[in-house]
Amino acid sequence: MQKSSNISSSWIKDLEMKKSEASWSTWLREGRQYLKAGKGEKNKFNNSILYNLLAMSLEKFVMAILGYNLSMPVNHTFTDLIYSLEKLYPLDTDLRKTILRLETKQEICSFEDYVRTDISDEDIIILREAVKQFEKIANEVCLYEKAPGILFG
Repeated sequence: MQKSSNISSSWIKDLEMKKSEASWSTWLREGRQYLKAGKGEKNKFNNSILYNLLAMSLEKFVMAILGYNLSMPVNHTFTDLIYSLEKLYPLDTDLRKTILRLETKQEICSFEDYVRTDISDEDIIILREAVKQFEKIANEVCLYEKAPGILFG
């Protein structure tokens, strides 16, 4: 017979695992939704809105990867997300540079250096393609979603 403290400890670990799974799977789903919206027609959204939808998608995909690995970023800027992600997953140098370059288009998290510049059609195309690469990485990393029967019977 198990002691009640062992039962409680096991129950808490199971609850933490489910909570963690709920977080990363929610972020993965939300990343897909933002990406779908970010593929929107030009006449529906201007480039500033598309940029922000794609930025949210990027953030959600990175958060899914981090959450799946029980990790969190220092902050939610592109730089912080990439820095945190690279501790777990090696990124292609060009992909990294692309994201960090596009971050300079809207640096809105700083009180001193608030920056918003025009987002070009080319910026949107490049960001959308980069976010698709992050979606691919998230799909590869978050394996449980694809094969729960194999992992957990």
